[in-house]
Amino acid sequence: MSESINNSKGGLYQGQLRSRARATPPTTAAATATIMKKSHLSVPHTSSTIIDNNNPAGGGGLPLTPIDHDDRFNYALLLALYTLQGIPMGLSASIPFLIQQKVQMLASSVHHHNVATAAADAAINSASASSNSLAELTKIAYNAQAIFALCSWPFSLKLLWAPIVDACFSKRFGRRKSWLVPIQLMAGMLMVLGSGYVEQELGLDNNSNIGNVVGSVVDGSVVDSAATTTVEQAAKSMNVQGVTFFFFTLYFLMATQDIAVDGWALTMLSRKNRGKGPICNSIGQNIGYFLSYVGFLALNDVESSENLWRPLLRLPSRPGTGLVSLGGFVKFMGSFMLVITVFVGLFKKEVDMSIEGGDCCTIGCGDGGDKSNTDMETLMPKNGVEEEEDDDDDDEHEIDAYEIGIMETYKRLWSVVKLPAVQSLILILLTY
Repeated sequence: MSESINNSKGGLYQGQLRSRARATPPTTAAATATIMKKSHLSVPHTSSTIIDNNNPAGGGGLPLTPIDHDDRFNYALLLALYTLQGIPMGLSASIPFLIQQKVQMLASSVHHHNVATAAADAAINSASASSNSLAELTKIAYNAQAIFALCSWPFSLKLLWAPIVDACFSKRFGRRKSWLVPIQLMAGMLMVLGSGYVEQELGLDNNSNIGNVVGSVVDGSVVDSAATTTVEQAAKSMNVQGVTFFFFTLYFLMATQDIAVDGWALTMLSRKNRGKGPICNSIGQNIGYFLSYVGFLALNDVESSENLWRPLLRLPSRPGTGLVSLGGFVKFMGSFMLVITVFVGLFKKEVDMSIEGGDCCTIGCGDGGDKSNTDMETLMPKNGVEEEEDDDDDDEHEIDAYEIGIMETYKRLWSVVKLPAVQSLILILLTY
């Protein structure tokens, strides 16, 4: 009888111990890892966790809330990289204004010389010659602006080479830096070395001599031929095709840089802050566009420079000359791009934990059809609990070009291009 009582007491005592053990949170590392795995907790880009030392249950070692990764430096870097993209956009927007300005100066010079000749001799011939020359100059301006508008096409066509940028890289140097640094170095050198070329091909370095050119071709009695010669001189002084090719190359380089920066933003920012990457894109591009469009035109304008900027900066007066020239501004922005590129190449370390192995350039279909089928299954919508459970593990199901291969990526891209909505969008982008 006493033995049975002792057994019952012992069983009761062991049951109390088991209930207390269940009430006490585990404090070992293995138990903590098990809890985090079961509850789908993940702490990306964190260096430490907040420990609750005042837990009344005794669980002093259980992490409660992860410390958010500090992305302030990454925000600043993304803003700077996206600002570089906006610089060619702003400069290309200012070129049509410079072309129109030069045409207006030529038209004004032709008109003044024709009026002077009319007062001397042939008023009727002079008036008709003046109207014909103005019409020809207007035609030259419109043709030049239409040709120059082609330089922005690379940003609309960058999907054609985006899979190559995603799939080919050097892990030793960095997946995105493998493209970002060389591309920006080429773009910066192109702007620095080609600044004088742009100004020369537009004929902006000879604006002060326009009146002399017109006056040299006017011969008192032959006004019509003089006006025709002036129009020919204007057409020859503006090589819009060369300037268009220069900016087309610059746009191509910056469109490639945009592919790399957009991809880098996904791994540079913590998962919680990835949605702010497009905000950095919008703000940075607008800053670059404003600086190289509104800022350049304001500093290049002759009246604003003489009446505002030079007195404000206490600079000597130079009538008829802007504070900055197109060539000088392009060279300065190219130097700024080179400085940012050197800083990123030397001091910014790229970490992408999703890539294993060395250099990568997959041409085929990566891991084969099974991988492709698995990736396609992850794109199917899920229901109920499964979608909630996998909400925090989206990174494990992201399709990457370096895994499935360049050819497979282009196949999927072509299937997307065949969609009617996408075809309409392509038509709008190519004709805008």
